[in-house]
Order: sequence, then C-alpha cells, then structure tokens
Amino acid sequence: MTLALCLVVAGKADAQQIKIGYISSQELVSIMPETKKADTNLMEYRNALIQSATENKCFLRSYRKIQPGFSKIHRSAEAGKEG
Repeated sequence: MTLALCLVVAGKADAQQIKIGYISSQELVSIMPETKKADTNLMEYRNALIQSATENKCFLRSYRKIQPGFSKIHRSAEAGKEG
C-alpha cells in the first residue's frame, strides 16, 4: 500500500512540472485569417498611392509646360494695373 501511494504521488509530481513551449510569432501571425485581409488592404492602399503619385507627376509636367505662358499673362496683368 505504501508503495502504491508513493507511485501515485510521484506521478502527480511529474504532471505538475512546468512546461515551456516556443512558437514563432511570425508563423502565428501568418496563419491568422486577419493577416490576409490586412495584406489585401495594404496592397490596395499602396496601389492608390502609386496611382495618385503618377497623376500628380502628369499634372506637374503639364503645368511646367504651360507655366511660362501664365507668367507672361500675370506680368501683363500687373503692368495693366500700374498703368
């Protein structure tokens, strides 16, 4: 009886040992369903920024081509106010 009691106590001691596990946070995040949605949203935002930048470059090029004409008109208008 004493031997059986010792074995039961020893078995409980093993079950109560501290267990430490390791997990890769990168792997954990990659399998989360929210990750795919977040990646999709980021790609859409990136593409929108690229599109906006492209449109702004086109506008700036067009403006630079016609800007000298605006300067002449502005100078003429200023000269007319003074005269």
